[in-house]
Amino acid sequence: MHSCSPDPYDKDVTSMKAKQELKRCATELQAVGLEIHSTAQTIINASTNNKTGIVASALREFVESFGFYIDFKQRDQKLIIPTLCIKEGKEEKWRNFIAWEQLGLTGISYKFNSYAYFLKRLVCSVQDIQMLKSKNIIVADEDFGISAQKLLALFQIITAGAENMDNRYSAMCTQLNAVKQHGVPVTGWWTMKWHHSQRLLELLGPRIRYTIKILFRLLFSKYIRDTWMLLKVGAATFLLHYYSDHLHIENHYAPAGH
Repeated sequence: MHSCSPDPYDKDVTSMKAKQELKRCATELQAVGLEIHSTAQTIINASTNNKTGIVASALREFVESFGFYIDFKQRDQKLIIPTLCIKEGKEEKWRNFIAWEQLGLTGISYKFNSYAYFLKRLVCSVQDIQMLKSKNIIVADEDFGISAQKLLALFQIITAGAENMDNRYSAMCTQLNAVKQHGVPVTGWWTMKWHHSQRLLELLGPRIRYTIKILFRLLFSKYIRDTWMLLKVGAATFLLHYYSDHLHIENHYAPAGH
């Protein structure tokens, strides 16, 4: 199945130690003026070849509308990425293909792991996921509960344990990392500030919620041990607020000299 998936790079690649070559996410690339587009891919037709028909039919579920060729048109400042369809069970299949590649067998390329490393940096936040979904670069089946948060987690951990990849995207990543700002600088600056703030909220959000949960648990376990105590605290808070307002009104409208 791995060998039957289309590989436009074929033999023009060499293996290397796995590392993160891309240094910018989708939002950062767009902020410097780069255009990101999706490209249609040809679905494998199982009926065209009787010898490979069974394999191609089984592979159709995974490689559906997907190709490994990423095209960066440097002159036009356009990045064209194939559409990736995410369906139930795809994570397991993708992990299996990456594990198969790590065996280092002759004639087996590292196309799945190399592409996974590219996506890992291309999407660093939910904002990146939403942007790529809006451009039909990522198509997720929400009927199976594949949310943007789950997709982000998938792309961040899918390469865990993989030690080898190939250099199919090395030259392109170097070019993307070196793209200079063009267009309206202010727009790019505000986009980056908004992106970084959103990413910070995504990172701190779970910790803030966890801290609030612990504080409430401590409050209820130590100071508010039953329903009556909760009612007493609520009533005391209300009365304190009521009398403070009443006292403020009396002092405000009191006659001069009193």
